[in-house]
Amino acid sequence: MKKIISNEKAIQIFFFIAGVILNSISVSIFLAPHHLASAGLSGIAIILEYLAIEIGVGWWILILNVPLLILGVFFFSVKFSVTTILGVALSSVLTELLASFSYNVLDGVPFSPNPLVSAIVGGGLIGAAVGCAFRANSSLGGLDIIVKILRQKYRHMKTGGFYIFTGSFIILAGALVFGDHSLIIYATIVLVSMSFFTNAVLYGGDGARMVYIITNNESNISKRLNDELETGVTYLRGTGSYTGAEKKILLCAMRSQTLPKAREIVLEEDVHAFMIVTSASQVLGGGYKKLDSIDL
Repeated sequence: MKKIISNEKAIQIFFFIAGVILNSISVSIFLAPHHLASAGLSGIAIILEYLAIEIGVGWWILILNVPLLILGVFFFSVKFSVTTILGVALSSVLTELLASFSYNVLDGVPFSPNPLVSAIVGGGLIGAAVGCAFRANSSLGGLDIIVKILRQKYRHMKTGGFYIFTGSFIILAGALVFGDHSLIIYATIVLVSMSFFTNAVLYGGDGARMVYIITNNESNISKRLNDELETGVTYLRGTGSYTGAEKKILLCAMRSQTLPKAREIVLEEDVHAFMIVTSASQVLGGGYKKLDSIDL
C-alpha cells in the first residue's frame, strides 16, 4: 500500500504544529500577563497592547507581521512563504483563544503568579517554538524572517544570538513603558531562556563524537563497529614517533549515545588501545543530517 505521506513530511508537520502551539501558550499564558516584553514581535505587541488600542496581543502580532510577510515573499520560496503565513495566522488566533480562556477561567489572575517562573518557562517555550518552526522549514513570522534572511549571508551566525541583540532594545523599551525596572531582569531571563532553547532545538541534534582509535587490532575493531553500531570507519595512516612503526588509525563519527558501546568493543578487542574522543558540533552526510540541508 502506497504511503500517503513520507516520514520526512510527517516530521515537518509535527514540528510546525508544535511550534504554533508552544508559541501561543508562551505568549498568552506566561509572557503577556506579566508584561514580559522580550525578543520578537510578541514583545512589541505586548507593549502596544498596553500603550495603544487594546485589541489583543495576538491581533497585534498579526498586524505587525504583515510587512515582514510581504518581505519574506521576495526572499524565500512559495512553500516557505505560505507555511509562514499559515503559522502566523494560526498562532495569532490560538494566542487570542488561549488568552480569552485563561482570563475567563482564572478571572484575570496569571496562570503562574510568579514572574520568575513565567520568564523561564515562557522563554523556553517560545525558544522551542522558533526552533520547531525552523526545523519544519517554516517560521512563525516576525523576527524569524529577518533571522532567515541574515542567515543566508552570515551563515556562521547562531540564531539565538540574534535574539539577544534585538531583544535587549525591546526589554529596555518595555521597562520604560511599564515603569517597572524589575521587568528588565525578568525579560532578560526570558531572552536567555529563549536563546538557549532555540539553539538546543536547532543545533542540539547535529552534535556527535569524533573518535580516533590507535590499536594493533584494527581489523576486528573496525568490523565490530561497522556490524554492531553501523558506524562507518575510515583508515588513516600514522607513524609512531618513538617506534617508527606504521599504524592504521581508525577514524569514525558516532552519536553520543553509542560511545559507551564503542568503548566496550575497543576494550574487548585491545586493552592497550588508545582512544581520542572529541566533540563534533555538526556531522553532515553519511546517515546524519543531509549535506545539502537548509542551514537554519
